[in-house]
Amino acid sequence: MKNRSRLIGILIASQAAACVATPPTSHLREDTYLHWRERAERGETQAQFNLGYLHMTGRGAERSTEKAIYWYRRSAAQGHRASREALVVLDATVSSPILAPVAMPKATKAPTGVDFGDYYALIIGNNGYASLPPLSTAVHDANALAGLLSSRYGFNTEVLVNVTRSEIMRAFARYRRLLGKNDNLLVFYAGHGIVDDEAEEGYWLGVDGTLDDPASWIPNTTLASTLRAMKAKHVLVVSDSCYSGTLTRGISAAKSSDAKAVARLARRRARTALTSGANEPVRDGGGSGHSVFARFLIGALANNDEVLDGVQLYAKLRKGVLVNSRQSPQYGDISNAGHEEGDFLFVPVAQ
Repeated sequence: MKNRSRLIGILIASQAAACVATPPTSHLREDTYLHWRERAERGETQAQFNLGYLHMTGRGAERSTEKAIYWYRRSAAQGHRASREALVVLDATVSSPILAPVAMPKATKAPTGVDFGDYYALIIGNNGYASLPPLSTAVHDANALAGLLSSRYGFNTEVLVNVTRSEIMRAFARYRRLLGKNDNLLVFYAGHGIVDDEAEEGYWLGVDGTLDDPASWIPNTTLASTLRAMKAKHVLVVSDSCYSGTLTRGISAAKSSDAKAVARLARRRARTALTSGANEPVRDGGGSGHSVFARFLIGALANNDEVLDGVQLYAKLRKGVLVNSRQSPQYGDISNAGHEEGDFLFVPVAQ
């Protein structure tokens, strides 16, 4: 069994390579499909990319992985970088042993009168470390989750692989500027990190991090202060990394899923973390091509058909991870990050 070292993972995004950007939502209204189709048929690469995105998310077009791949391939063949990267994400989704056999249930109608806001996901997988043992599933987990969040839940996703400390810090500054007060941000991290037992502090490590140089670590306190400063309404950090339990401040109480409760959670600010384990090692692999935690995370989201809050997601995946590993997933609010009793809400896109 390969562990993800003495680490902690969390978030991040960067302007580094392997970034799958989505077109601005304002340009993808339902009445624009024919407009983009005409331009795509003329060979315009950006229009072809936009059609691929529409088919992948079901926004204003039939949701179809096959059609998304068709348009992404036409655009990628002309050198469109974002289309090539989108194909990597879709390939990971289609080839995932967790997602491939799943016939996703039809989404139920979300409660009316609730403004859920726009959804963004920063997805990072670090496999290739310069001074630490390489990991095997982090990048595949990241790509598969990104494809699911885009196609099933309509997220604007960004996929980053093998990013450094400086790239992480620049990304924080960028997303602090980008997000508005009605936005939702999910951050997924799979990779190495480290914990200081005496200080009870967890840290992330970029691919340039080393165990003997604290200057190459990024502390959880930096994450908390950055999340507190963001205007975004809801932020959920999903960490698949050893010793990531130092992020949370205890498990939140179960919440009701009725319409009034959903509306209440949607209004209130949330800064929460879902971690693959407590202050303990976690497995890299062991989950049918994914990590154990990623296997049950992806499975829970793929088989969901209604508005799902973070506590409910935690409940869905916890038993599977416990039974199939020696790690104990955790869920709770992030200390000193400005949590106000809201929760992150996953809203499936209507079929």
